[in-house]
Amino acid sequence: PFLSEDSKTLYFSSEGHDALGGHDVFVSTRVGNGWSKPENLGYPINTFDDELYFSMNEDGKTGLLSSDRINSNGGFDIYQFKEAAYRAITGVVEDQITGKPVAGLRVEYQPTKFPDEKFISYTDENGGYKSEIIADDIMNVKIYESEDLLLSEKLTSAYPPSDSPVKKNYKVQLADSAEIVSLAQALTENENAQFDEGYADIDFIANEFRPGRKALLKDLYFEFASSEVSSNSGATLSALLLVLKNNPQLRVEIAAHTDHVGSHDFNIELSKKRATTVVDYLVKNGISSSRLVAKGYGESKPVGSNENDEGRALNRRIEIIVAE
Repeated sequence: PFLSEDSKTLYFSSEGHDALGGHDVFVSTRVGNGWSKPENLGYPINTFDDELYFSMNEDGKTGLLSSDRINSNGGFDIYQFKEAAYRAITGVVEDQITGKPVAGLRVEYQPTKFPDEKFISYTDENGGYKSEIIADDIMNVKIYESEDLLLSEKLTSAYPPSDSPVKKNYKVQLADSAEIVSLAQALTENENAQFDEGYADIDFIANEFRPGRKALLKDLYFEFASSEVSSNSGATLSALLLVLKNNPQLRVEIAAHTDHVGSHDFNIELSKKRATTVVDYLVKNGISSSRLVAKGYGESKPVGSNENDEGRALNRRIEIIVAE
């Protein structure tokens, strides 16, 4: 057992008193000549394994304990703990296209160290939100419009916490302004597209392709601002897979492109991830990785105007280029 400096708080380990599993740490406070009913300190102090030799420092916020919990180095390890410190966070969420504030969006902050906890708030009529985060942690940030995920990123919170709130603004593209336009439809409707006449049909990749020539993966869609392939893109990927399986000598570059929406760095990274997604699909289905190269070009090589939906749809594309 461990008694606090003022002799008013007692910490002890026990297998009784509704322990989570094994020995848990409990706390009891002095009440007159007796002690209060023991309270389990709960997770993350306690786990389904054993927690022993709990001690609290004079600050009442930090201390040590011994535990054989999962991920220990073997047997009982010594762990240091500190009380989680909360910080207020405020900001504004704006439409990436119009720059106007967006009301009614759900803003979620989920701490990495405490994944069972989640801080949820909603943007007001001015796009503003107020929430909480935990200091000295990496927060997983997600913003939703109804059930549509508009943004997913991470935020590092410093320690020690400050009394002033953290200010963090976000820009999102609303689901209804990110309507998918079929590449084939865009090719037909956009008369100003500077499209390469050298594109070959993917079905004839083996006999029409020479090094440097290319084809389009038409009707291949990704979720908004994501490298996750939409469910209606299976036929396109299957066609490419079949061509590569029927032509084992063929080596190709998977070249991914985006439109100009978003920052240059974001688009480069997004296009790299999308190219890698296609490569991963092919490798998972039996194509050797030595035959594939994934490259992302971001918005650097447009083939249509970025001033209209049809042109941007042309620019969001995956090309298959024959390698040397």
